[in-house]
Amino acid sequence: MAALPRIRGDWFRWRKKGPAVAARLFCMQYEYFVGKYGLHNLLRMGNCQLVEGYPGDDVVDILPRDSYAEKGTRTDYQKEYAQLRALAQVKKPVDLAEIGIQYNFCGTVG
Repeated sequence: MAALPRIRGDWFRWRKKGPAVAARLFCMQYEYFVGKYGLHNLLRMGNCQLVEGYPGDDVVDILPRDSYAEKGTRTDYQKEYAQLRALAQVKKPVDLAEIGIQYNFCGTVG
């Protein structure tokens, strides 16, 4: 369950009131699927790199991250990997889910 993608972006309605509210909404969504539909085989992906938006080790199974480099830069994503590792207090699988070069909304690089 990759709930609430782009939880860092304040352009999405679930992030408008802050990362802590988005984290609570993440938990509510999980409780809904389990409580209403009886789903118990969900892997929960908490896609937030902000400590205050991290729902918690007890409700996140995989730590994904979206990361886009600026045009003309190179990276091996070690910094992003280390930030993901530091977020959880226990070992979790991490996933550099979306990576690439940053594009603007017109579809051109930069």
